[in-house]
Amino acid sequence: MIGIACMVGTLIERVRYRSEAVDRAGAPYGPGGGEPLGATMEPRFRRSDEVFIDPTSSRTMRVWIDPGNGERRYVAEE
Repeated sequence: MIGIACMVGTLIERVRYRSEAVDRAGAPYGPGGGEPLGATMEPRFRRSDEVFIDPTSSRTMRVWIDPGNGERRYVAEE
């Protein structure tokens, strides 16, 4: 049972790298599973100092945050 929960959690986390709007539009995944390359970030998002290495692609991902509601977006660094 714990194994199933871990697998579901992994799938949910993978989807969370993308915005809901991008998922609904059916746009292709960007590097590291984040926003598509060349996508313009909405003005409400601010670039944060937080970065991490995506374990599946080894890409450096930058976190963008909406300070109003805490929503996060993930974009591969060039």
